[in-house]
Amino acid sequence: MLDCYLVYRCVFAELTKRNCNTGEIRLTGWYNNTGRVEICNEGRWGTVCVDSWDWRDARVACRQLGHSVDKATAIIFSLGSGEIWLHDVRCTGTETRLIDCPAGPLGTHNCLHVEDAGVSCLTAGESMSSMMMLFMYCMSLQNVILEKSG
Repeated sequence: MLDCYLVYRCVFAELTKRNCNTGEIRLTGWYNNTGRVEICNEGRWGTVCVDSWDWRDARVACRQLGHSVDKATAIIFSLGSGEIWLHDVRCTGTETRLIDCPAGPLGTHNCLHVEDAGVSCLTAGESMSSMMMLFMYCMSLQNVILEKSG
């Protein structure tokens, strides 16, 4: 049986805190082109809420990260922690940085980490592997359990 907690610890162990610049984004997840979107504000990483999150927002995030936007897909990728910096993001899809998109005020939200936004930045010839889909499902279940028990 797959131990979701061990998978989580292995995959995210390398994500130590480091200085970052406001507006910088990163993906936390199994692959470098699929995962939870995290954005920096005043030197601290935080998450983005899925309220209003769609393919246009995913295109901007993928573009900012230097990934393909061919099949940019908005996903829920929970298990974030810390601050939730962005919510109600409403990109047009043409912006170069996520922070340039219309959104609610930084740090103001009504979200939980079960609502963390993610993206999959696949190229036209790629598809998400069954292992990746299993991992994402496992992480979502683990987060629901943690939210209910906390």
